[in-house]
Amino acid sequence: MKIQPVKCPTCGAAIQETEEKKWVVCEFCGNRFSLEPKLDGAVADLVVRREIRERMEEARDKMSNRLYASAMGELDQVLALAPDHHQAWLAKAACAEEWNDHREFHLVDAEGFYRRAIDVATSEQEKKWARHQMLVRLPDLAHQHVERIHHYFEQFILEHGVEEAALREYERRLRSVLGMLENLQTFSPDEPTLPSSFIALDRLAATEVRYRTPGGHPVNRVLPISAGLRAQLSRARQRAEATLAKMDPTAGLPDLSRVPAARRERVGGFTPFNRLLISLMLLALLGLLLYGIFVVD
Repeated sequence: MKIQPVKCPTCGAAIQETEEKKWVVCEFCGNRFSLEPKLDGAVADLVVRREIRERMEEARDKMSNRLYASAMGELDQVLALAPDHHQAWLAKAACAEEWNDHREFHLVDAEGFYRRAIDVATSEQEKKWARHQMLVRLPDLAHQHVERIHHYFEQFILEHGVEEAALREYERRLRSVLGMLENLQTFSPDEPTLPSSFIALDRLAATEVRYRTPGGHPVNRVLPISAGLRAQLSRARQRAEATLAKMDPTAGLPDLSRVPAARRERVGGFTPFNRLLISLMLLALLGLLLYGIFVVD
């Protein structure tokens, strides 16, 4: 691990690694500290924290440069040092969300990373944020990915020249996204955004796709999928439509039937007294206007 420039826990000055590489020496006070965690846990903790900070920064830089495999490697190193590092699990989920094209498909891995981030969260705010990202962001990204699958499909054909392999990859991704949405619904059965995700997935699977075959011929058709997957999509859509039909469109609105008449007026608008006061003010303004026109002139 990197030692420089870890600070001395006694005086705060920089400490140097000795030739034996088993001790560190403070440049200011001369104290020697063992690198063995059992003897000097404070120094070992400083080393680990610095290592984690550096690797998290490396992971962010690599993600910004779309080096997702390298970023995942850095985050794995962080989690090897601190398995319950909440931000590292969130970063892995974010990396999995971005690491998707016609060659790579890691979106569904983000679900497990978010679940782990929820489990290791040290505050209710951290837990709520990770839960929100998983239940709201993931279905939206899944919908976007399925929309792009049609484009990936043509790229896959052009790259490999095998239409059957592209169809198998297309079905695999559809099945994976459907499974992820079902897992999210099991995790949070009352999440209101999920039913529309199932309906959108079934609709996209039935959308015609325009692409070119390996021979260069343009084709416009609905991509074929297995009867089993088609039945799964249909059942998921039927359940989603039934769930939406049961939802109360007035949920969350105040029940005015139990509010006294005077208060009901205030909930729905102005009270009678307020309306009278406003009317008098308008009449006064009108009177002043007429006075200015006919008297002053």
